[in-house]
Amino acid sequence: MIWKEFLKDTAGELAEYLSRDIQYSRIPRGQIRQIAWREIELFIENYKKWSPETLVLKEQSKISDKDKARLKSFIKARIKGKPLAYIIGKQRFYGLDIGVNKNVLIPRPETEELVRYAIKRIKNNSILVDMGTGSGCILAAILSDLPKNMKLAGVFAIDKSRAALKLAKKNLKKFRINYISSSLFPIILRNDTDRKIIIVANLPYLSEKEYLKLSPEVKQYEPKTALVGGKQGHELICKLIDQTVGKINNFEMFLEISPTIYPKIKKHLAGKDVRYAVKRDLSGKIRILHISSSAGRVTVF
Repeated sequence: MIWKEFLKDTAGELAEYLSRDIQYSRIPRGQIRQIAWREIELFIENYKKWSPETLVLKEQSKISDKDKARLKSFIKARIKGKPLAYIIGKQRFYGLDIGVNKNVLIPRPETEELVRYAIKRIKNNSILVDMGTGSGCILAAILSDLPKNMKLAGVFAIDKSRAALKLAKKNLKKFRINYISSSLFPIILRNDTDRKIIIVANLPYLSEKEYLKLSPEVKQYEPKTALVGGKQGHELICKLIDQTVGKINNFEMFLEISPTIYPKIKKHLAGKDVRYAVKRDLSGKIRILHISSSAGRVTVF
């Protein structure tokens, strides 16, 4: 059998699985087929080191039994629900290949918007803190894209999971990072009043009810602790706010949130001596919360 024939059957099998998954329920059948094909391309690129262009050139050549077995094993794992990123061990994020495993959340495109927003507001000589760093994808993206003349006073990656920090160290090996195993803010950072502390975080923000509605693929493989922020979803973020406001004199905080929890966070911020703004994503939904130690009006844009 030639590659083209085998891949046609394989793509059809994967597309059939994807069409039954809740996260693809609103996507036209033709698009699902394209997604399936792209997943196969990525798997082959990782396994064979063939680019999509090379794969096209190989279409008429005979496929070996070894390659058939590897591709069948891949499809079997996908049909069981294992995400592609966990199968190949990486996820593309902000133009970077980020290593992932079962101990961390797979980076999402929405989080790239948080990176873009934060980068424009980071200043020289500030301390950068990634709260709940997970795979380290946010820090990797920010540090790779900061202006070359930007000098930071320190960079901290904080996560309560030692397994996550171990992976983050691999993804951030070319940068000088201080790694701390801690649940939210460690005391060591609270008393630095000379420099501005920049906090970026994609903390868990789903409620228990929202979690139950997720795709089985997500619930079966991705860590629940990286998704659920409390019974109502906002609890962990509000805890971070309480650990920051009134305890750090000079800070800016950039948080990824959802429209569902924003009203609860807004209520929590009422009366606090801070300024905050929210930014909407490309679909018009509130996605980024920007809090700073300078008090002022609320801005939505």
